[in-house]
Amino acid sequence: MPSVTNSNWKLSKSDWDTFADKAASDLKADCIINAADPVDNFTDASCTIANSTTPKRKFKPVKLNTLWFNDKCKEVIKSRKKAQTKLSTQPTAANIEKHRIIRVKARRTIKTRKREY
Repeated sequence: MPSVTNSNWKLSKSDWDTFADKAASDLKADCIINAADPVDNFTDASCTIANSTTPKRKFKPVKLNTLWFNDKCKEVIKSRKKAQTKLSTQPTAANIEKHRIIRVKARRTIKTRKREY
């Protein structure tokens, strides 16, 4: 099975003058209509012009979810982020201690889940 790439064009960096000139010369009505399959002929010609005048974005593969990650991990990370936000807005001694405890629990939960998996 061939790999599918999720690349697309950088339209902001396209050379539109060259694109318009090539489209005017390559996409003439008599060439498109007289072809065996006019839609495919038009599509192929348009893509060829776009590929030559417009740069593409680099493909970044999507990071797969880790198999060990479950709802408990999600829950402790959410509570850790909540404690971090509270600490950054109100840096009291109680919030610092609470954040440390929650951070340790999150680390422990994630480590044990990885080990179990």
